Amino acid sequence: MSVVGKKFILGASDFDKIMKSNARIVDKTLFIKEFMEDSAEVVCILRPRRFGKSTNLNMLKSFLSIGSDPIRFKEYLIFKEKNFMDQHCGKYPVVFLDLKDIKGDNWDEMLHEISRFVRKLVASFFTVLNSNMFPSDQLVFDSLTSLTPDTALVKTALSFLIEQLSNISEQRVIVLVDEYDSPLNHAFQNGFYDKASSFFGTFYSSALKGNSALEKACLVGIVQVKGAGILSGLNNFRVYNVAKERYSAFFGFTKEEIECFIPDEETLDQVLNWYNGYWIGSKQMLNPWSFISWVVDKEFSSYWVETATVEKDFSTLLHGQKQLFTEIFYIIYNGDPLDVSSLNSAVKYSETEWSIDGILHFLVHAGYLTYHKGLNGMGEVFIPNKELHLHWKVDIFPFIKKKLSSKFSVPLQKAFTAETFEATELQKLMSELIVYPSFHDTAFEISYHNFFYGIFLGVLQDEKSVQVKSNKESGDGRYDVKVEFQNLKRVFIFEFKKSGDEDSLEIDAKKALQQIIDKKYSHGSTNYECHLIGVSFFKKKMSNFEVKTIYP
Repeated sequence: MSVVGKKFILGASDFDKIMKSNARIVDKTLFIKEFMEDSAEVVCILRPRRFGKSTNLNMLKSFLSIGSDPIRFKEYLIFKEKNFMDQHCGKYPVVFLDLKDIKGDNWDEMLHEISRFVRKLVASFFTVLNSNMFPSDQLVFDSLTSLTPDTALVKTALSFLIEQLSNISEQRVIVLVDEYDSPLNHAFQNGFYDKASSFFGTFYSSALKGNSALEKACLVGIVQVKGAGILSGLNNFRVYNVAKERYSAFFGFTKEEIECFIPDEETLDQVLNWYNGYWIGSKQMLNPWSFISWVVDKEFSSYWVETATVEKDFSTLLHGQKQLFTEIFYIIYNGDPLDVSSLNSAVKYSETEWSIDGILHFLVHAGYLTYHKGLNGMGEVFIPNKELHLHWKVDIFPFIKKKLSSKFSVPLQKAFTAETFEATELQKLMSELIVYPSFHDTAFEISYHNFFYGIFLGVLQDEKSVQVKSNKESGDGRYDVKVEFQNLKRVFIFEFKKSGDEDSLEIDAKKALQQIIDKKYSHGSTNYECHLIGVSFFKKKMSNFEVKTIYP
């Protein structure tokens, strides 16, 4: 581990400026060597926001660009790699694209922004290219740098630039793309994804597929965009998401890297509790933005979440989403990891409604959740730290509840709070809920217990007057789900059974109720109207309720 410089500068990502100002930085320069020695020609690295993606990409540019002075890196770890320094430092023409500002309320506006971006990009190489091109290439150059460039030429502008730079320098070109997925995400939010994906499909493939003038390319972003030709079919292309081991040490800070900034063990524990907990491969990492903010301010607060827009992210996530996916969020929020088989699926913006796989992929890579694969081969998704847990509580759940009020929300509330409780009404609603597609997903199967626990949390929970609890000790055991209406002085205690076949449903429901009674799960609720409910399930079939009501 190595730290260079005197003082952290919050938000600094321009590596040349960091070096000139002697700003403090955790040395990640060995990322350069790792990237250049990767056998993949085109690399796409996915990390949450504010995890050092832009800084690392700028570092690649600073190191690899023609004319870069190796002596500038004498204080960094990479300088010890003499053979690598001699072979690669300052040797390549580099094209750097930062796409974060490519936006627009419609496709015409975005295309205008793309054309303006391309015009500035191509014009930045004017001195190098202008006097060294063939007449036909000069015409293309002139069009791309004009106020009204030809759209067909804009689509292949990156390919054109790579070819020209390679011809002039007699060296293959490095391409670096920051926030490659940002324009596509924005287009999806604003309803013109198909047009944007068609454009960028050509833009990337013409430049990165089978291009003999290309040395290597590194794209960084939040999510892997799949479908519509985006990065599909590229030669020797590899995606490194947060579950992959390669590059895991280079984005975010490890505990060992930040210990030298912490005055004592107690403060270190607090820092880790607030900002650690993100798993990248087999390494547990701190959010670098949040940690540096803490170093600068010396105050524990939610820093990273100030850079993320809940409405933007979750509007994207829930676009067209009418199924009951909220149960997942509430299970996770309660502190229970959600088992998933893998994190290999990508976001498919072309789909009307996302699968649970797609939702989890988005939330993990955006930084709202983290993913860790255990020794048993199964993975878990959960909230990484205190900073994010507070964010879920204060900002995310209120937004989700407002956005995703399903057709069941009001009927469920009425069924629980009616002046006289009618078990048949609640039974009917619950039997309808388990046939919803969100209940079973290809990646995992939620237990009946967790499914209804999540729904009840999402629909009923009110910290002031309604408490929804699960697996808490009561009497001589642990109940499955308890819903307590404090103002109404009414309690519901559920025991869920999973039957081996449809014929056993009613028998198992009776057993479930008897378990509530025998284990005295209603202990402590003597001043409440208690409804004890046993119910059993087989696949998407549900038994009748077995109910016993105890009045105070």
